[in-house]
Amino acid sequence: MTTTPPRTAPHDLAGLVRLCHHRWLVPVLGEIGAAGGARFAVLVARLGISPPSLRRTLAAAEAAGLVMPNPGYGHPLRPEYLLTPWGEGVAGPCRDVVAAARSLALLEPVLNKWSLPVLAAVAAGAERYADIARALPDASPRALAKALADLVEADCLRREVLDTRPPRPAYGVGRTAAGLAAATGVLAEAAAPFGA
Repeated sequence: MTTTPPRTAPHDLAGLVRLCHHRWLVPVLGEIGAAGGARFAVLVARLGISPPSLRRTLAAAEAAGLVMPNPGYGHPLRPEYLLTPWGEGVAGPCRDVVAAARSLALLEPVLNKWSLPVLAAVAAGAERYADIARALPDASPRALAKALADLVEADCLRREVLDTRPPRPAYGVGRTAAGLAAATGVLAEAAAPFGA
């Protein structure tokens, strides 16, 4: 690994950080987008999410302007929730991230709050802990350390100790997670206006 400055400025990941603040928001947006709208009970069944968690996630999505209640709801087969135009813009990348994580059997670690932002920061060129911390200024040191450890354990990231004085660790995207990292980069780009 070579020492290069991160190509992602902190404001570039702010939208992704905000999107990942709620554990289930990315999968919920992906599922609603895939179906062109969704009913509460269907979301619970497909995602394996508890009803209280889904209520909180949908409330947050509605407050953020990503989801809206269906104004024509009333028929039992009509969806209760629809995406707003802004939600439609991020639903496809959300679906791609979830599909990539599922294909690697990594959905659980990827749903953690800081996992996707850390993966996006490393994929954008942040190799050292300090680079990652600069790209994600709202993350606590403990949260970053946990996200890095979880992603290394899941083989999404590789950790290498460089032979420098003093020795320092450097991070890179793991070979098996290249598709997930690419999908996360697309989601970070789509979510960028969300951080403004």
